[in-house]
Amino acid sequence: MAESLTPRLLGRFARAALDNASSLLADAEILLNQGRYPRALALTVLAAEEFGKHMMCMSAAVFDLNDPADVKKFWKRFRSHEAKYQNWHGQLIDYIAIDPATPFEPSKAEPDLWDEMWAEMPRVVREAMTLKLRALYVDEQDGQPTRPDDLVDPELAANSWKSVSMILEDAERMWAGADLSDLLERGAPKMEGLRLAMLEAKEKGDPSPLVAIFGEILDLPEDELARLSDTWAEARSLEEE
Repeated sequence: MAESLTPRLLGRFARAALDNASSLLADAEILLNQGRYPRALALTVLAAEEFGKHMMCMSAAVFDLNDPADVKKFWKRFRSHEAKYQNWHGQLIDYIAIDPATPFEPSKAEPDLWDEMWAEMPRVVREAMTLKLRALYVDEQDGQPTRPDDLVDPELAANSWKSVSMILEDAERMWAGADLSDLLERGAPKMEGLRLAMLEAKEKGDPSPLVAIFGEILDLPEDELARLSDTWAEARSLEEE
């Protein structure tokens, strides 16, 4: 595998991974409808991993692609089943736990659903990786053989498929017909500016200059920019207390 990266290459990988995730999920649906629940679950987990790879490629455009350390880190995660599934599960958490209509409250004292779900992330990822293998292979428990059919029930397989489908459908709608290679290549200068601004914000401990950059990239309206700026300012004041 090539060890160099460009925005255009990342876009090609991102499109291929998204398309393959959709194909795996379609195959999983066929198996699900035929009552082949263990294999359906295994393919569903693989589809989630491929979607996580898609996200990995899209977000890597903010890396310093001329830095061997950043590129090495990308390829390591690209090959990690756990890292890819974690990317997908993080997207699911955001989908479930974040209500865009509810303002973010950094002063909230009690852990909210988002915090709780992210805290559970390592356990969920480990269980998914184990279940994927148990859905494919005969294993051993208490000295006796276990078959995939003994370990995967229809409800688990169906609910897992629905969760992955929900996230994938959103991504497919968002990028329908889009040339992701061209998109990431054209956006590379802005992403480089964002990367440098993030480094400066981290060094100074002040994220407020990032508001305008995010606003331009995401095409945010003025009222949303103002809310984002107030949120970051409040979060910073809390950190300084």
